[in-house]
Amino acid sequence: MKRTFLFISLVIMTALLVTSCRQASTGIGEVVIALAGPLELMDDSTGFLKGAQIALERCEKDYSSEGLSVKLQIEDDKGSFKDGLLIARKLVEDTRVTAVVGHWNSHITIPAADLYNDAGKVMLSPIVSSNSITEKGYSYVFRNTLSDSDMGKAMAEYASKNKLDRIAVYYLDNNYGRGLAKAFQDAASQMGIQVLDWTSGFNSQVELEKALEKWRVLEVNGLFVAHSMYYGAEDFISEFRKLDKTTPIFGGDAMDVATITDKLGKDIEGFVVPTIMSSGSSENAREFIAAYKEKYNEAPDVWALQGYDSVMLIADMAFRIKSNNPSYIANELRNLKDWEALTGKVCFDSSGNMTGLKIDYKVIKDGKFQPLNN
Repeated sequence: MKRTFLFISLVIMTALLVTSCRQASTGIGEVVIALAGPLELMDDSTGFLKGAQIALERCEKDYSSEGLSVKLQIEDDKGSFKDGLLIARKLVEDTRVTAVVGHWNSHITIPAADLYNDAGKVMLSPIVSSNSITEKGYSYVFRNTLSDSDMGKAMAEYASKNKLDRIAVYYLDNNYGRGLAKAFQDAASQMGIQVLDWTSGFNSQVELEKALEKWRVLEVNGLFVAHSMYYGAEDFISEFRKLDKTTPIFGGDAMDVATITDKLGKDIEGFVVPTIMSSGSSENAREFIAAYKEKYNEAPDVWALQGYDSVMLIADMAFRIKSNNPSYIANELRNLKDWEALTGKVCFDSSGNMTGLKIDYKVIKDGKFQPLNN
């Protein structure tokens, strides 16, 4: 019995060693990337998951023969703090998961970043722009989008260039809205732009009418919307346009959503937003746009690009270092130089902020977003 047990043990150990050597010499193994956020936003309202799916197909084509298998794990946090933190804890404990791409809300992403970093799990934040994400000197957390400071400055520059120097701000009363509004004001004040009034919401039509009367007295000539389409910004804009047909309106990156025209129609004509999605001048971007249109019969939005780039970034790092170890991948991200993203050649600074992204502007004209030559 003892000899039999010893023989079986030796066979198992030998098999494990052979498997380990084979993985080290001919393959990387499995890289599981969790995509965490509200499924409604990732799949229904944006092209995020569609872009990620194209990335998955690209990985299968380019890396599978080299022994790298990429898997996507979709986690629906419903935008709920409770659900989001439960999912974060689950992913922390799941040793198969190499990296997490998410979440979509600041109130989830910021505390979740602590959990992922402490557990040594790579986290990419392609959606949430809060400055708080990269202020703690994390080793495993990276923001692959621009910050509130970047977006606020870009929109202040837009206002300055268009002589919109007496601004009212309508903001969402959460981390994103407050952060973007403050970033805009900080940049605007340095450019000689006056922010004359702030408001975070109206409980009635009467309150809105009083605010508009106040703005007329203050001679407001521009309205900055630091808000989100997912939290009622469309209702405010629609009501605002019924009462004011002419004051220019411009918003933040959370308003860069194609469905905005479906919800607002002519009310949103002339609306300007910042975007990291260029016209697709690189060959890489043109190939992606063509593949996306062929597969889904529609043009990709900026969130589709972010879904694609996030998956490809993790997969490419694993392929380069021939490992699915999160620590090694995080180190490779730190040392990244001019990685060819769909949005440009990028890298990360010492805090984990992506650099190299360029902000352009889009305007809604004739019922759809178009590049703004400004």
